[in-house]
Amino acid sequence: MALLKSAKLRLNDDKSVGRQSVYSTYTSCTNLSINSGITSYNDLDEEVQIEMASITSAYTEIIKEKKGNLIPASYFFLHLNSLDMLSTENIVHFRANLTLLLVLLRQVSLNIVIRNFDKINGCLIRFMDNNQVVQSKHLSRLVIDCLIKIYSVQPPNFWADRNTHVYISKILSFSVLSDVKLSKCTGVCLQDLIRNICSSKKAASDKLLTEIFSFALAVIEKVSESRSPEALMSLEKIYNDLYKFAPSGCVASIVSSLTNIISGENEAVEKYALWMLESIFISELKAEEFEEKSLEQLVAFLTSKSLNIMSRDLRLTFAKTIHRITKSSIKLFLNLGKGSLVCGTFKTFWKMGLQIDGYTIQSLTGYATDLAQIYSGNVNEIDTLLGEIFIPLQSGQVNESDVSVAFWKAAVIGFNRYLSHSKVFIDACQTMLIHSSQENTVIAEKSQDLLFTSIEHAGFNVLAKHLELYIDLKYEGQPLYLKNAYLLKAYCTSKVPASIQLFVDLFLGQMKSVYDRASETSNQHSKTYFKLLHHIIELLEHIVSNPTDFTSTWSTVVQMIVEGCTCMVEMKKAFLRVLKSGIGYVKANMDNEEVVESFKKSTGLFLPILLHAYTTKSNVMSTNTIENLSKDFVLDIMMECTKFLSPRAANGIYNTIVKRYDEITDDVDEANIYINLLRFIVTFGDPKLLGDVFNFCKAVYTGQRGCGDKVHVMRVFGKIYEKYSDPTFNEFFEKVAWTPEQLVMDANFMNIEDKQTVCRNYILIKIIATQQDYASIHRMFYLCRAPLLRSLAKRNNKRFKERAANDLKEIFLFLSNMAKKDNVELVKCMDDYLDVLTTAINDSYHIVEESQANDLREGAYIEMVNFLTNHYHHISTELWEKMINFINTTIVFDVDTSSTICLQMKVLKYLVKSIPDALYMDNRTKLLEILPRYTKNMTSNTLKAHVRMLISEFLNICEENTIIEAINDKSLTTFVHNVVKDKKRRQGKSLCGDEDSDGSIRSKMTAKTGRSVKSSKTKNDSDDDDVDDLLSVFGGNNNTIISKSVHESGYCIRENENTDVLDLLDGEKVAKNIIVPPKKKQVSKKVEEEDNLMFSKNKDGKLVIKDLEMENKRRSGSKRQADDVEMKSASDDDCEEEDIPILSKKKARRMLNASKRLK
Repeated sequence: MALLKSAKLRLNDDKSVGRQSVYSTYTSCTNLSINSGITSYNDLDEEVQIEMASITSAYTEIIKEKKGNLIPASYFFLHLNSLDMLSTENIVHFRANLTLLLVLLRQVSLNIVIRNFDKINGCLIRFMDNNQVVQSKHLSRLVIDCLIKIYSVQPPNFWADRNTHVYISKILSFSVLSDVKLSKCTGVCLQDLIRNICSSKKAASDKLLTEIFSFALAVIEKVSESRSPEALMSLEKIYNDLYKFAPSGCVASIVSSLTNIISGENEAVEKYALWMLESIFISELKAEEFEEKSLEQLVAFLTSKSLNIMSRDLRLTFAKTIHRITKSSIKLFLNLGKGSLVCGTFKTFWKMGLQIDGYTIQSLTGYATDLAQIYSGNVNEIDTLLGEIFIPLQSGQVNESDVSVAFWKAAVIGFNRYLSHSKVFIDACQTMLIHSSQENTVIAEKSQDLLFTSIEHAGFNVLAKHLELYIDLKYEGQPLYLKNAYLLKAYCTSKVPASIQLFVDLFLGQMKSVYDRASETSNQHSKTYFKLLHHIIELLEHIVSNPTDFTSTWSTVVQMIVEGCTCMVEMKKAFLRVLKSGIGYVKANMDNEEVVESFKKSTGLFLPILLHAYTTKSNVMSTNTIENLSKDFVLDIMMECTKFLSPRAANGIYNTIVKRYDEITDDVDEANIYINLLRFIVTFGDPKLLGDVFNFCKAVYTGQRGCGDKVHVMRVFGKIYEKYSDPTFNEFFEKVAWTPEQLVMDANFMNIEDKQTVCRNYILIKIIATQQDYASIHRMFYLCRAPLLRSLAKRNNKRFKERAANDLKEIFLFLSNMAKKDNVELVKCMDDYLDVLTTAINDSYHIVEESQANDLREGAYIEMVNFLTNHYHHISTELWEKMINFINTTIVFDVDTSSTICLQMKVLKYLVKSIPDALYMDNRTKLLEILPRYTKNMTSNTLKAHVRMLISEFLNICEENTIIEAINDKSLTTFVHNVVKDKKRRQGKSLCGDEDSDGSIRSKMTAKTGRSVKSSKTKNDSDDDDVDDLLSVFGGNNNTIISKSVHESGYCIRENENTDVLDLLDGEKVAKNIIVPPKKKQVSKKVEEEDNLMFSKNKDGKLVIKDLEMENKRRSGSKRQADDVEMKSASDDDCEEEDIPILSKKKARRMLNASKRLK
């Protein structure tokens, strides 16, 4: 207590208390569970924490003196003995003791709590009678929490005692009637305690339950007199989910008492009363509790009261409660759903919506829809309701009543089962149809919206026979055809399955007449007719994706497609798109035999239309053209329906193709159309037909028949060879078609150019992929190597090269998969693949034609580089030695182009990467012996860059001196030295090391300074340091006593790779070769914003304000690294090295300024 009196305290009940709290500072208790339990409370002020610290510290000393265990039970018994002397004279001490009691009750065992129940309960009951406890929020909550804890652990037989009933009544009275204002957590705990009592069969005696709910009834009656919401709020929290346990008659009495409270005088009281009513009817109630008539009267009473409420929140609370009571009442008494209760409540929600904002309307329409869906009465009630709601929507008043629009949609959704029998609904939809054609766009749009909603949920056929579904072609005034367009669009969104056959039949007969009107240039309503046609097409697209309507209407849809393609040239692509959607739907439902059969029966109708559309030149003359029809689009549709066509149809089409083709004399484009059509029939033709097609195409390809293009013929061949793996066509490929050997031996086929190469490679890949074993795939790849590898040559276009590279990846994938299947090792597979590439390179030196030889050599090297890039780490020692021998025997610089030599160096680079560990020094010697072959003639920058790349890779396996000795050329010593510098600088920039896989050496270098320098000097001092650094590099006069070394300063200079001599008197050349290290950021103090501003004059002589910070950044940026430009000055290799003159300080400053200007 002395500690408490001497401490200067700062009261702050809202202070968040964590583990590092005031309690933790002052306590000497070492029990972690107790300490953590105390510090978990976030509403303890510092006074209480210090008091609790003194209490626990005293308990700790006592336990230590008695040599007891520092466990929660020891603290609990000591604290229990002090409860008798506890009083409210010192509120801080009292609160600290109650808090500690609650902490200990939660940590000791249940048996200890049960054994000491009487003593704890007696103290807590005594505290409830204390006025200070009743008036204190913190103290009263602590008392209730402690009581809940000790009562919640009691056994079931405990509740049979009469004294227990008295205690429960006192707890409820204290919790509800005092100024406790239960917290959410405390209310839930108390509710759980009462629920456990009520749900226990042994504890829940009728007398105890009656007392519990009688208490609630008494509180409600008291509230009705005092109009105080606090007691009702606490009662609502406790009894929220307990009404299902109430004895018979209690709930009805509580409902009656709550109804008496609702008088419109006190909004807070009414809100809690409505919440209690809602929670009552959410519970599992029994029909015996209420009478049917009384519930109906209750809803009527609440609806009458709700219309007089001005508060938006209270009105919404009324609506929610009315919805819950009505729904639960219908569940208890089904007859209530057949009367006027639902429609009356729906009407009440509508009237409430007319008085409040749109946000609340959404909730009200949700309640109304939910009730409408459980209605089971007569349609007359619905007619009356719809008639009243539709009154504001008549006579063009749609724009003035958004609420009625929302509730009309709710009624349509909720009462959809009755709409087909509702005369008011049908009449209203007819009125909407009239309004939708009015000139007022707002009224028309809202009428359309209502009409769409009505059709969407009522079903199209419900309204179709009652609305105008005919086209009056004699009508010359205001066009009414948009009505039908609206109906069509509405059907496409309908959620009710319905048959559209009658409506489709209607438009099938009228479509030609509508199109004629749309094509009349003098008709002012032609656009309206075209709009109607497009809505018809939307309807057809919807039908072909609707399983309900597809089988019944597909034949009619096909007739409409045929008529549309035949008579409406401008709309042909739109109708064909419907056909494509139908084919897609059938392919997605192949397991549905009914759908497939109905589609197969219609192929004879639309196939001639497709063939005509593909072979006929489009000649569109109308200005209403929406889209142009391409041949590829038509051919794609035909290719998609090949699964459903028979070989017999293919024979008939083939005869027509041959006949039409032979009639063409000089029109190449038309001839190519019929050749492309052969790709279509090949897909579903039989072997005999494929033989006829192959012979026909072979005659066209050799120029013996017609004027067709070879490129298109090759595409047909590619389509034929797709069936190479089909056993049905084995005889065809053995006796009629070209065998792989014949294709390889045919020089014209293997050396074809331009666009034909794509088809040729496609054929070769198909042949390779269909081989049955590893040896066959390898042999076929070996035979087809030349054309495939030539496709990778750089002179080909990018897309073709990418396709060729992917083809070769697929070949190796085929080869490796088959090797795995045939138990062939991966090393053997790689050896065979590289053997094909090396053979192709060797073959290229024996080809007479230079372009073909270069393409083959270049493509083979490109594929070798691509292959090694992905698989170099799997190369075995034997394969590595084989590749080294291949590189050694390859002729260099005689006929090879620069690009081929660069590719050879890339191959060598990967051989360096994959050098075997066995005989490492001997293998390194073999590699070094090859290097001089590429360093002798660096005639271009590209070759020079690739040599740099190669030397950089060699630096990973040997030192600089070893490379210089292997090259054996003194003139390249500086070249190698600069490569070493480049590599070191790259490693300084990236700790992982950057490898130039493309063979390019970066021209910009960055030197890493050895140590950080603290600097706070001005710009002039910094420039002097830069000059001194340069002098230290070049050996000039330096006035500084201690100069930096080259490594410390970070400055360095590129050497001349030809002479090793740099003319230091030529400031410009020296400046180009200076590498200025980046300055490290200086540590400076923060200054005010106005200190960073300075005044200066611009070019016009006007005074301006400059940002000093930005100026300093600009100046420091100008000192960064200069471009590393290669020295191109040529000099004699045998000339002696000139003496480097002494560099003056003035000259050094000029050199530095020149480097800045270059930046």
